[in-house]
Formats: sequence, C-alpha cells, structure tokens
Amino acid sequence: MVRFEDAVKNVEGIKTIISRALEGRAFITIRGKERVDRREFAEEIREKINSVNGLPSDTERPVVTEKTNRKSMIRIALHGHINRDSLTGLSHEIRRQVASLPLISTVDLKGEGRYEIAIEVTEQAMSTYGVTIEEVANAIKSSSINTSTGTVRDEAGVLMLSVRNRAEQQQEFEDIIIRQGKGGESLYLRDVATVVDGLADSRFVSTFDGEPAILIDVMNSSYMNIPKMSKYVNDYVNKKTYSCLKASS
Repeated sequence: MVRFEDAVKNVEGIKTIISRALEGRAFITIRGKERVDRREFAEEIREKINSVNGLPSDTERPVVTEKTNRKSMIRIALHGHINRDSLTGLSHEIRRQVASLPLISTVDLKGEGRYEIAIEVTEQAMSTYGVTIEEVANAIKSSSINTSTGTVRDEAGVLMLSVRNRAEQQQEFEDIIIRQGKGGESLYLRDVATVVDGLADSRFVSTFDGEPAILIDVMNSSYMNIPKMSKYVNDYVNKKTYSCLKASS
C-alpha cells in the first residue's frame, strides 16, 4: 500500500490521502482540492496507480474508481389530484424521458410509490378449501426466486413475505399451485386469494401545494453545462405539461 501512496503523492491538487488495510485487501481514498479539474485529476491518479509494478503474483490489479457527491441541480414537481398508481407511472415515464435529454445522465425520483404484490386471503376461502395462511405463504415462497417486498393478508392480520420474483405478472401469481391432490387436481392461489399488483401501503406522503406529488431530480455530474441543461429541461416540461393538459381535456 505504501508503494501506491508514494506513486500518487506528487500529483498536483491532492487535498488528503487516507489509507485503510484489511485482511486480503486495502483501500486508498484520495480527495482532490475544490478547484481541481476532476477529469485530469482522476486520469493522473489512475495512471500513477497503474504504473506500480512488481506486485506479488497472486495480487489482483488495483481498481481505480471516481466517486462524486451527487446533488439535485434541477427539480421537477409532478403533482395533481390523481391516484397514486397513475402519478407513479407518469413519474417513471418522465424520468426516462428527462434522462434521455442531452447532457443529462442521472435522474432520481423522490416520493414515488413502491410496487408490490399483495395477496389477500379470506377466512371463508381458507375454511372452504382447508388451507392455512402458512400453507399459502410457503407455496408462494417455493415458487419465487427474485426477492422483493410483498405481503400476504388475511382477515386477522398481515404476514410479510419476500415474494416478488420470477412471477412478475399478476396472472403468474394466480397460477401458483397451493396443493395437488392424488387424482391430479390442483388448488391454485386464485382459488383462495385475490392477487393485487399495485403500490405498497406507505406511511409517508409527498405533497406540493397541497396536492400529492413526486419530485423528479436532475442530478449534477462531473462535466455539465447548467444553462444548457436548464433549457433542455424547461423546454421538455413545457411540452410535457401541454400534452398532459391536452390529454386530460
């Protein structure tokens, strides 16, 4: 690690060098001064690190990555008295479209709804088919691979599960087999439950001017032109606002 520190110590614009060694690996964090040219600084650091030779044969080549503190430079407030599903869907559409504008690389959402699968089981259905909430939950888990948040609800409460996986569409969940009889007959999830593919319940609500809102943030980058970025975003917002108003009239 000392050899890497020696290799970069004379690079112009360095503010601090902090090294940390762990078993089998080491990290060196190099911070540049505020007015340093980020591109030239990063390239010179990378060149110096890659120039270090004579490492042990079982040592992997060092990896140099550039970290940036991203901040919101332009914010779009998407708001209105529409349902959460529509607002969230529209926010994802706008995010994709804004991210495709020239000079813009990163766009974040704040306050958007989180999608989940909710499976609602009634006491009557469980009694009719002789199944338990645990049996339903186990069947879902055994047929699921990719995990994400989901819930199984019965009339007595809510059982949390990690169920969002290969069965991405509502019908795929409905087709999950809960039980198979000796004669080949199958009991499906749709027979005992209602599957709802929508937004998760949230304790937090974002508002703007008293209306439900989602914030769309254009983040800073290492090499940006704020006046041009602002023009592209403002032109887009004006066109998008007109098209949304026209579609709702």
